[in-house]
Amino acid sequence: LCMEYVTEAIKREEETFNINVLQLVFGIICIISNGMLLHLFALRSAEKKAYSLQQGFYFGCMLNGFAYVGYLGRRFAVGRRVHFIRSIFCVILPPYSILFSISDIHMSFNIFFIALDCFIAVIKRKRMFFIVQSVIQHSWKICIFADICHVFLLIIQCLTKKELVLSYCWYYEIVCAIYFKIHLAFIALCDIFAIALYVASSIAILLSRSTYSCVRKIQIKRQIVVMKQIILMVLFAVFCQLIPYTFVLITQFFDLNKKHQLQIYMWTIQPIGLSIAPLCRLFSDSKLLSAVKNYNPSLSNVLKSKMKSSSSNHVVLLNLKCKITPK
Repeated sequence: LCMEYVTEAIKREEETFNINVLQLVFGIICIISNGMLLHLFALRSAEKKAYSLQQGFYFGCMLNGFAYVGYLGRRFAVGRRVHFIRSIFCVILPPYSILFSISDIHMSFNIFFIALDCFIAVIKRKRMFFIVQSVIQHSWKICIFADICHVFLLIIQCLTKKELVLSYCWYYEIVCAIYFKIHLAFIALCDIFAIALYVASSIAILLSRSTYSCVRKIQIKRQIVVMKQIILMVLFAVFCQLIPYTFVLITQFFDLNKKHQLQIYMWTIQPIGLSIAPLCRLFSDSKLLSAVKNYNPSLSNVLKSKMKSSSSNHVVLLNLKCKITPK
């Protein structure tokens, strides 16, 4: 039975080799594209607050790229040298399982917070607005707390799992079935709520557009600009997370697709979407494109040093003025 299992695993690896190469290539593209976009967001420090949630989302995308590179790098390194190991070694060396979990949380949480922020801004309920804004201000802390809890649960259940797994370290084998299903269901629910809030915000704008005052119309126009920026993230949540995760959850729950062929094809959607989403975001934003065209590392360093020196000179002048002025 053990030899049949190993033979089946090697056969599965040979059948999916081209898919694995494709996933690895898109994982590398994902790291580069998301890293570049995060760097451009960091340069626009004046709008840092407006981009903080988007930064959290694309940071999660970049972590997912690192997870795919580590995961597939291990597969290619192992080759046909198949042996059985403990689940905890799959989690630690390399820690791609932890990166998968963290990236899922960052992407789903930030999409949900962005959609919630849009919904509250559209309906304009003061009490709810202040509550939501206070929560969003601590979104990074919430994500980090969720990351720590998730990683802790992952390590604990891997330590308690007695069954040995193949050295290929498939994610759905190194963790227990209940943990895997709860993780997929939780991420899918976050995406469903985010999509529902985004659609509700769009409907509210369309239905109430004629009743807005002049000031409110200006606010809504700004909100529409933000919603256009994040529509790619919402579409990603539908096609690259919700559909694959729901499909895998159904196949796991009803014990379908025992060879996992369709699951591998569904997982391939994610790194492709993760690579395309930041590039589309970059080319759809004229301000970001102009930042790319005008970007000069040496010039930006000179400007930063000049700004620091001018600010220090300004402080000195203020101190001198304070001393000269009579009582």
